[in-house]
Amino acid sequence: MNGKITILAENYALHTPYAEDGICMLIAVDNKFYLFDTGFTGECALKNIEVMQIKIPQLAGIILSHGHNDHTGGIASIITRFGPCPIYAHPNIFNKTFSVRGKNKEYIGIPFERDYLEKKLKIPFHFSRDFTQIDKNIYMTGTIPMANKYEKIPRHFKISNGSDNIDDFIEDTFEDDNAVVISDPKGLTVLLGCAHRGVINSLEYVQQKLPHKKIHTVIGGTHLKEAGEEHFEFVVDYLKKLELDTFAPGHCTGINNIFKLQNIFGTCLHPAFCGEKF
Repeated sequence: MNGKITILAENYALHTPYAEDGICMLIAVDNKFYLFDTGFTGECALKNIEVMQIKIPQLAGIILSHGHNDHTGGIASIITRFGPCPIYAHPNIFNKTFSVRGKNKEYIGIPFERDYLEKKLKIPFHFSRDFTQIDKNIYMTGTIPMANKYEKIPRHFKISNGSDNIDDFIEDTFEDDNAVVISDPKGLTVLLGCAHRGVINSLEYVQQKLPHKKIHTVIGGTHLKEAGEEHFEFVVDYLKKLELDTFAPGHCTGINNIFKLQNIFGTCLHPAFCGEKF
């Protein structure tokens, strides 16, 4: 998989001068280019493409991990730069989602109306709730089952459900949370946006769907920054059993947890900072 995944936008930069809160990864497989998420603005990804002198004749598509603005905010700038291309996502990405703490609410959903993206930017959307093959060697998971007792969704994530009143908001269960899977002769690479429904839930679901291939690489956000000790240890123990070649956490893992994981996993751990290639 070396060189097939490039981190274009992430919370921290290693080999480039540009970073932002969010995720955007370039997938280069079978002479095609896909993006996994678009970052918060799209500008970080576009600047890093320029700085790293990456030649992208055209995008075959964009795959969205979920609807949060730090993953979808760059859609317009990227489409303006490269032209319309298919976007693959769960249909719930347009839910009006918020972070609610006490009486304070912050809108964190997709910052564009669907009509604007489809009619003005001419984007064809391909929605699926199910495990879906996007290209010869690329899949997206669709809704990931919640299968263990440790990986729980923080309760401050809410959906407005048509009301402006916080008391009427409902809990966001993140049915739109998607992982991307890339198959190669060696096995499977799994890309995570935030893993809101759980890192291990995501990996187990991938293994159920593609049981004859081993997961050898995991890259992306793990949302471990909000994990308690029991949750954190559960994830670590499971990942150890996978005997990964590469574990590249980033984004919502939290910088302190990334260094903690580096001490645990040693040479297989490579932080997924901007500019990194896998």
